[in-house]
Amino acid sequence: MKGIFLSAALVAASGFVFVGSAEDRAHAPAAGNAAFDRIKGLEGTWTGTAGQVGSEAGEVTVRYRVTAGGNAVEETLFAGTAHEMVTMYYLDDDGVSLVHFCASGNHPKMRLSSGADPATMTFRFAEAVNFDVAETHMHDGVLYLLGGDRLRTEWLSWVDGKPGATVRFDLTRAK
Repeated sequence: MKGIFLSAALVAASGFVFVGSAEDRAHAPAAGNAAFDRIKGLEGTWTGTAGQVGSEAGEVTVRYRVTAGGNAVEETLFAGTAHEMVTMYYLDDDGVSLVHFCASGNHPKMRLSSGADPATMTFRFAEAVNFDVAETHMHDGVLYLLGGDRLRTEWLSWVDGKPGATVRFDLTRAK
């Protein structure tokens, strides 16, 4: 109980005040970063197929949720299964980064690379969090914003320190 009162006192002493409705706070613009705004625009449920390129794809549902006062986007894959994974997209200094929380227990961090096409968002490996980079992990990812509520993502794995398979998601926003 003391912890609750102490937390409330610290918030009050800091002068931090929530303004507006809960919905306003959840979707407030983070810093006007155009790429991050496009990622926030993915909010919703998407359905389609996923699988290794060159192999048969299976059905998948992916959910994007704007959270943390509009400062992060949570992507959930395979919700409710033993293979559930979460990727958090967020502003990082003057760019956009992500951390992928893999079902295998590793957390690769990737950073958005600059590109001429705003509809193609390429994330490159930046840092190994909670694993050795020589271990199998997702290393790079690309989001293709295809318009008309269509999205393709491709994720390149690394195995034994070199490129492995690419997993492709072909998705349509659920109405």
